[in-house]
Amino acid sequence: MVKTTILLQAWLCCAAASAAPAEVPHSLKACGDVNEFPPYTYYERKDGKMKESVAGFNVDYLAALLGPDRRGVSVVLLPWKRCLLLAAQGHYDLVLDVSGQAQRQRDFYIANAHYSIRPIMMFSEKMPPPPGDSPDVLAHYSRCEVLGWDYTGYGMPPGVGVVAVPSTLDGALRMLRIGRCQVMVHNLELVLGMRQVGKQDLLEGLTYRHIAWLPVYELHFAVSRKLPYARPLVEMLNRGRLAMNKSGETQRLLKKYLPD
Repeated sequence: MVKTTILLQAWLCCAAASAAPAEVPHSLKACGDVNEFPPYTYYERKDGKMKESVAGFNVDYLAALLGPDRRGVSVVLLPWKRCLLLAAQGHYDLVLDVSGQAQRQRDFYIANAHYSIRPIMMFSEKMPPPPGDSPDVLAHYSRCEVLGWDYTGYGMPPGVGVVAVPSTLDGALRMLRIGRCQVMVHNLELVLGMRQVGKQDLLEGLTYRHIAWLPVYELHFAVSRKLPYARPLVEMLNRGRLAMNKSGETQRLLKKYLPD
């Protein structure tokens, strides 16, 4: 009986150990969209030239959030669909600038939102401003969208009126400028960020208005469900987010990148 009890206790200890979640690595890898998402995620510039290193609010935010847990993160920018695919397979620990829509939650655990952006409708300065007070408006204008971007949270009719879906944000803005489409749903903070990184030429001849029927759009970090330490990593992100909000660090960093 004593021997059986000892063996049972040993088995239970082993089973508990094997069921315990893996420890979060000290060196993490993240990917974001090669289109850039300034001021949140973008390539550094020096003397007007783009470098390979990635900068922005997310980079500083993650460094501040993960530092107390003695973790660090390296960030690369990839074609968006490749980033999502590789991260879903577990090749990257984090995906940056992710919506919380259902299609993302199939492959990822979504951390609590750490920033939000305000939807706007962009259009040519030569065009009369479209009404901004009803979601029905968008069904009456031809639209440009960026391939792979999630527009479900904007309340737009899927596919209705979409005439151009280039693979880059720059391409979509160029098509809007030359009149291939009439409007493009974008975000105010990203327009301000484009000016900060020297892409203001893409905005020439364009203006915008706020979309009154839409709330702010929240963005998140995503963690692949296939990672053995996925849940502890999400918990670490959520815990760090609360601490940074409480200390005011989140607002300080946002003010750094969006001073106005």
